[in-house]
Amino acid sequence: MLLIAKDIIMRYRGDTIIDIPCFEVEKGRTTAIIGPSGVGKTTFFNILSGLDSPDEGTVIYNGRDITGKPGCVGYMQQKDLLLEHRRLLQNLCFPLTLKGYDKADAEMLVKSCLEEFGLDGCEGLYPAQLSGGMRQRAALLRTFLSNSELMLLDEPFSALDEITRRKLHVWFKEVSEVHNITTILITHSISEARALAADIYVLSGKPGRLKRVENPELLTDDEILSMM
Repeated sequence: MLLIAKDIIMRYRGDTIIDIPCFEVEKGRTTAIIGPSGVGKTTFFNILSGLDSPDEGTVIYNGRDITGKPGCVGYMQQKDLLLEHRRLLQNLCFPLTLKGYDKADAEMLVKSCLEEFGLDGCEGLYPAQLSGGMRQRAALLRTFLSNSELMLLDEPFSALDEITRRKLHVWFKEVSEVHNITTILITHSISEARALAADIYVLSGKPGRLKRVENPELLTDDEILSMM
């Protein structure tokens, strides 16, 4: 397994808000986590990314303990977080400079990815000049450059209109297959989980617990909803 979270417990003001005995992600697959608002999905992502440390438990990535160690995986939060005062090329070079790339090498690598991510010719634009779909592609590319092996995506397409969202679903599946990307995706949309993910989990209850959806293709949306 590429990533394993074991015996994860998170408390808030004395109450357990997340209790997840085991969560495993296989290399090269997309896993979706769905669930109602406020159940702890983003908190769980913050633990997987190392931004937060659980009160108990460990997160193992590629055989290494990354519990409480940020920067080990790519993490795209709900907002694209593009810097409005910087051109797209500068925004996309940022994760590479953090890794120690010099400016010329960072720009060369970014430019080599622009066409595949549908951003060719846009490197000189500011974020305000990009469409919503292009901003999401840019945020996804920045996350990919941060860590092309494992990406955590927190509702990456939720702000888009349905047509743009469906087009990006097709594009993202193609890119993921070409690069063998492992993705963990938070979504409130069962249809999006079906479209993108090989594995679907429901996070629900108090404390929040994960339940794998077995054979989701055989279940109706209402049956999956009943698991929450």
